[in-house]
Amino acid sequence: MLASHALIHAAEGEMFREALRHAGMQAGISVLEVKEKKLSLRAIEVLGISETKLKGGRPVGQSPEMLHMRHKARFLLPLLALVLFAALAQGEEPIVATGPAPAGLAKAAFAGGCFWCMQGPYDSLPGVVSTTVGYTGGEKANPTYHEVSAGGTGHLESIEIVYDAKKVSYETLLDVFWHNVDPTNRYGQFCDNGSQYRTAVFVADDAQRKAAEGSKKTLETSGVLKHPIVTEILKAGTFWKAEDYHQSYYKKNPIRYSFYRSGCGRDARLKELWGDAAPKH
Repeated sequence: MLASHALIHAAEGEMFREALRHAGMQAGISVLEVKEKKLSLRAIEVLGISETKLKGGRPVGQSPEMLHMRHKARFLLPLLALVLFAALAQGEEPIVATGPAPAGLAKAAFAGGCFWCMQGPYDSLPGVVSTTVGYTGGEKANPTYHEVSAGGTGHLESIEIVYDAKKVSYETLLDVFWHNVDPTNRYGQFCDNGSQYRTAVFVADDAQRKAAEGSKKTLETSGVLKHPIVTEILKAGTFWKAEDYHQSYYKKNPIRYSFYRSGCGRDARLKELWGDAAPKH
């Protein structure tokens, strides 16, 4: 099953849904439904209890399956209560624009599908001072994750990089970008489909545009990719910082991040595209 970025967050936002999933795993229950903040365990489907088993001669309430289910529910409900409290207490975070780069530093911005997956490659790159995930490319001010993921805002999930040009070149940042995306997919990235997941390079000035166009042209003529590059090169605009729980998600939630990345087929596709040049994660 593909672990779509949008599907993981669809119920009550990433933190709520992922925490519910984690709580369910702890209780041995793998599927949860969340509807209008009311929690419902689909016990028969989740636990694999068939109608035949439930009619096996014992009163339903006393069957081993139902006793097992009740035991799991007793373990799970306190966890769900804590998760729900945390999710409701979080409230709506204000979405603000990032500021200019500090003196002596520069900024770059890229859209590479799920922004969780783009921070690690740049965080580990010498010369990169900081990374921020967020939304850019659209017209709506102060967009929230739910608005962007629903489509219609024009924004793309993106990453903004503050770097020291004396230690790492913009061309190197471009090379890292290309090798961490599928630039031939016009509909999104990997298991995430939608315009908000498409790839783009956001250029701040003529120098960045020239470098980006040259890098794209070199890649196109190299013959490495078997299909045309559809990644756009766009003028950089306001970059809106995403909610805090999205920042450095791969560090804060390594198990859930690994589950998503693997389930989405990202690394398998990168290996197919880039071969031995594919990034290691």
